[in-house]
Amino acid sequence: MSQHPVYAIVFVGHSWPASSLGAYGNEWISTPQFDALASESILLEQCFVTDPSPLAFRAFQRQLFESLRSQGVTVLPLFDVRQNEGIEKGYESLEEVLLEAEKHPKSLVWIETDQLSPPWKVNRSLFEQYAEDCGGLTEGSEPIEGLTPLTSLPENQPLTDRDRHQIRCSYASMISAWDTEFGNAWELLKERGWQEKALCVVCGAFGQDLGEQGQVTPHTLHIQGIHVPFLVHPPLGSVGEAVRLLGMWRWDEVLSLSLAHFFENPTPFIIPWPAWFDSQKKQAILCQTGSGSALHTSDWVLHHQEEQRQLFKKPDDYWEMNNLLARLVDWADVLTDYKNRLAECLACRSLLPDVPDYSNWLSQQPSEATGNSVNPPENLAQNA
Repeated sequence: MSQHPVYAIVFVGHSWPASSLGAYGNEWISTPQFDALASESILLEQCFVTDPSPLAFRAFQRQLFESLRSQGVTVLPLFDVRQNEGIEKGYESLEEVLLEAEKHPKSLVWIETDQLSPPWKVNRSLFEQYAEDCGGLTEGSEPIEGLTPLTSLPENQPLTDRDRHQIRCSYASMISAWDTEFGNAWELLKERGWQEKALCVVCGAFGQDLGEQGQVTPHTLHIQGIHVPFLVHPPLGSVGEAVRLLGMWRWDEVLSLSLAHFFENPTPFIIPWPAWFDSQKKQAILCQTGSGSALHTSDWVLHHQEEQRQLFKKPDDYWEMNNLLARLVDWADVLTDYKNRLAECLACRSLLPDVPDYSNWLSQQPSEATGNSVNPPENLAQNA
């Protein structure tokens, strides 16, 4: 057992897709505080939420707290959330919760915010900077004048260019404001030595649909709803430089297992984290809600909703805009069969089937079928 106190701190943001951050390839939204921490931390490139609904997240959070407490870990939450019905009472400030954490041999500080979820309180100064910087929605078009910050998102309707531009600038303003607050919190952690003595995880709970597919869909299974950031800053300082790990991870699984591994390990301060995370990678991830499913492999995304299917190629079509189903319907059938078998195995916790090999399937076809890639829509943040 470790002779030193063992501390961890987790920052969790609702409605926070990975594509909103510079560390994940966004060249437009300013997130210097997160990006600076990412430059000395471990970053998981593709971390997916398997159910992007707030209810599923809250159920996971409660189960995680119960599991850690059963291991003797003191769990201390600080909730900055508006929908607080049914959640336990948390602490009022970061300084207060850190002081309490340091009284215990094993402590987890959980900092959760839903300020990136609508309704928004948009900083008008930041909004105007982004609105001025946006320019036209597409190359050669004229900028849209008279944009105003949005407090809520239009739902289930075709979006106009003005809608999409205002959504983009409003959300960018919220991200930049959050990044400043995060930087202030990290400075306080450094003042108290927590960047040296604690495991720090910064991650999204689920993403946010900003109209990339032409309308706003709550808790979408498209990439902007399920691909979330996941950063790990180990104790005893930085890892020296950014360590970007390629592969796919389940958000709920990798968060719960990494915390359990840290608190249970007899030498928690010298865990080889890159190797450990590499051992947790998945060949495929199945994301599901009550209305549909999305299967992610390293090369393909298969959506299935109300008997309708969509097939997208990775990484060429990050924003899932170019449906290849009509040209690759047989391959979609193969992936559909695999998805069904995977769901059955996950349900009964049996050995998972191997992902089908497209090159082997292709060699058996009379002619090669390929699809054209598309660039990310120019009115959106850059590819993560």
